[in-house]
Amino acid sequence: MRTLFFNGKIYTNKQFYQAMIVDEDKIVAVGDNDLQEDGNRYQVAIDLEQRLVLPGFNDSHLHLFHQAKKATIANLNAAKSIDEVIEIGKKHLANHPNLSVLIGEGFNQDKFNNPIIPTKVDLDLISKEIPIVFSRICGHIVVVNSKALKLCGIKEHTKVEKGQVLLDDKHQPNGILTENACALVGKFASSFDPETATKLLMDAVNYALSYGVTSIQTNDLSKDKSSSNIDELLYAYQQVANKKIIRVNQQVTTSSIDQYLEIKKAFIFNDYHNIGPLKVFLDGSLGARTAALTTVYHDDKATKGVACYQFDQLQTLVSEANKKQVQLIFHAIGNQAINDVVTAFASSNDKNNPLRHGIVHLQITDKKVLNRLHENNICALVQPAFLDYDMGIVEERVGKELASTSYAFHTMIETIPTSFGTDLPVEEINPFHGIYLAVTRRNFQKTKIYNNHQFVTRCQAIDAYTIGSSYQEFMENKKGLLEVGYFADFIIVDRDVFTIPLEEIYKTNVLTTYVGGKKVYSAKTT
Repeated sequence: MRTLFFNGKIYTNKQFYQAMIVDEDKIVAVGDNDLQEDGNRYQVAIDLEQRLVLPGFNDSHLHLFHQAKKATIANLNAAKSIDEVIEIGKKHLANHPNLSVLIGEGFNQDKFNNPIIPTKVDLDLISKEIPIVFSRICGHIVVVNSKALKLCGIKEHTKVEKGQVLLDDKHQPNGILTENACALVGKFASSFDPETATKLLMDAVNYALSYGVTSIQTNDLSKDKSSSNIDELLYAYQQVANKKIIRVNQQVTTSSIDQYLEIKKAFIFNDYHNIGPLKVFLDGSLGARTAALTTVYHDDKATKGVACYQFDQLQTLVSEANKKQVQLIFHAIGNQAINDVVTAFASSNDKNNPLRHGIVHLQITDKKVLNRLHENNICALVQPAFLDYDMGIVEERVGKELASTSYAFHTMIETIPTSFGTDLPVEEINPFHGIYLAVTRRNFQKTKIYNNHQFVTRCQAIDAYTIGSSYQEFMENKKGLLEVGYFADFIIVDRDVFTIPLEEIYKTNVLTTYVGGKKVYSAKTT
């Protein structure tokens, strides 16, 4: 059905239209309100009532199914102390008395009155009868109770490459596991039958649509020597794709390139579901002090973080990916990890970066590595929403000098292909939170401004969330713009983010979301 949308403020790539015509799933005409008088046929006309229309947002890196399964576990995000972590765990167990494993996610010790990570002693107060696995919000630290340690055979002499089993003052495991050591309790990970996974995923999809996110690049699929969630999740995502309400690009984590290629070879691609890059983890997180730095942590002289790959392994991986035409994206937060990636690319990659290899997060950067990113045209998949929390700890963690060149969104947008995302569930999926932080460099409490010389404009922020993200997945000729021939993926919002005060951008609400010309979300009105 051909539909005319008129009397609006339709934004696309730093310009505006008043009207557009959508036929089936694509835009077939754009222009002023007199568009309807130029011989353009349509069956339905919708008055936009002078509302702002934006291209649908494309989150370039998140974990949608991770968000979906949060409905089944203990949510620790609100905990402000270890006592509250314990209380949340006890309440969840009381409400689900038949649990054989208690899983919890989202605690952040930096928000505690006493910023100490819980240990097995604390989790044993919840239960000693069943295993308990609680993960930090970043996912790079897990804490387990005594039962879990026993069932997994974790002892004082247990060693893991690129991970740690921390010990107490009696030289026994204290329940804290970092990086690769988290896999020691991997057998307790939540598992779901395909139908349950589909139901949980649909709830998460509707959550994304309510914030105007019409495309996601999600890192959910994983396969290694000991475990795989590929079959059930591909089934669930295919059921979502059949509904044609959101576009999904899978970022896949496997233990080898050949394993990744096997998955991709068996996959049927379409406009709503694709296999994207191979995702590789190079270091940890800033909050956990496991992001790999070139110098010791400013607030912990005993560590430079954790590097998950030896450089020669990394170089071999990049070389093999180039030969087999596999796009890579690397989780790299610390400047050492970022430097290692760039060096590997520089030695074996075309400077034009035709495979659009990228780095996810790219938080702690020095001037030299920013220049090298530009020289090698490395794509940046960054999350401005991190700023709200991180601006309060970054200088404490890495020192004033390195903090002054980090979270360099302006430099990135001006020099390399840059896309925005949220890393959901680490941050909420709401794009307007990230846009607000990118353009103001001010936290939500309005108490701190960080590196305000690295602010971006409103247009740059929105384009990074639409055009930039589409480029990252080789879809810049199909989505990210509201132009003729592009998918009719767009949103109508309740205020004009181009004219309201910057401080109000994060209050923006989505009224309606369209995917392929079909209304897939409409806000309830009172």
